[in-house]
Amino acid sequence: MNINMKKILLISLLFAFIPFIGAKSVTKNKPPAKSYKDETKAAECRKSAENFQGQQKNAEKNNDMTLAGALKKCADIKLQIAKGYETGDKNMIENGLHDFKKAIFERDEALQGEYMAEAKEAEAKGNKILADILRRLSAAKLKMVKARKTGDSKALNAATEESRKILAEREKLNVEDLNKQLEKAEKTEKPELAAALKKYIDSKHKLIKAYEANNGKMIEEASDECKKSLAEKNAAVKGQKTPEKK
Repeated sequence: MNINMKKILLISLLFAFIPFIGAKSVTKNKPPAKSYKDETKAAECRKSAENFQGQQKNAEKNNDMTLAGALKKCADIKLQIAKGYETGDKNMIENGLHDFKKAIFERDEALQGEYMAEAKEAEAKGNKILADILRRLSAAKLKMVKARKTGDSKALNAATEESRKILAEREKLNVEDLNKQLEKAEKTEKPELAAALKKYIDSKHKLIKAYEANNGKMIEEASDECKKSLAEKNAAVKGQKTPEKK
């Protein structure tokens, strides 16, 4: 084989391998597929579901089955989204987020009606201050319902903030009542109940600040703390012993 033939063969072999070299280079430079697994978001969704479940139980105690049903739906969907983040299932996450918007709409509709019913009940009992707060809450929730229906995010944010400010007012009324309970517990020498009430009042103050700050994460954390301290207060009430008469 002469020199020219060798050169031609070498060039042919070189061109034959170029596609493979290029393909390898493209494979190396290809960005990795996006992962939808997120343990932090999954944990947040599960915590949110627990809060909805707690609200559902309260609604059931008050025999408000419409609200209870809406809250159950919210909790179930949050658990579905959590599972999506745990498994990295994009469709499960996206479908869950879409369904959650509808469920929140139903919850707000139910809450709007509940607040109005509570306002009428408070007024019948002569508690005009609470009745006024509840009526304003009902009106704010109605604004939220309308904003969700029209997709007006600006109006929704404004109505949400308004609702939270009014919720802070309602919690301040609750704290006034709790302070009276604390004073009574201290006078009747019930230290365990007094300590539990102080803890519950502190958690209520945190919730008030969170509402006034219009901070969703702070509200969720403070609500969780309130739930725990309420359980301790209820346990202290059950644990009270009637002093023996001498």
